[in-house]
Amino acid sequence: MFSTKNNDYFYDSGTGKVFICDDYEYEIISKILSGLLSVKEGCELSESINEMYHSQNILQSQIDKKIIIPTQKELKEILKNSCEQIIIELTEKCNL
Repeated sequence: MFSTKNNDYFYDSGTGKVFICDDYEYEIISKILSGLLSVKEGCELSESINEMYHSQNILQSQIDKKIIIPTQKELKEILKNSCEQIIIELTEKCNL
């Protein structure tokens, strides 16, 4: 989940999709991701989350994933030998 000056977003790692959220949806998804609500409870609280859950298959992958940040040398080897996909999400605050 991330925010910009004007909007809140949810990145679903299972589908690779980014969704814009209103404040209420952002709060519910935050609670789901932190373990305070189940996905079922979140779907019951928000019709739009329920719709996205069923039509877009969001929130259906593992929530906890270990992120490994390679060194510059390791990254060069990965890109050269075994990289299948890179996802770069740009926001309004990005200076890339």
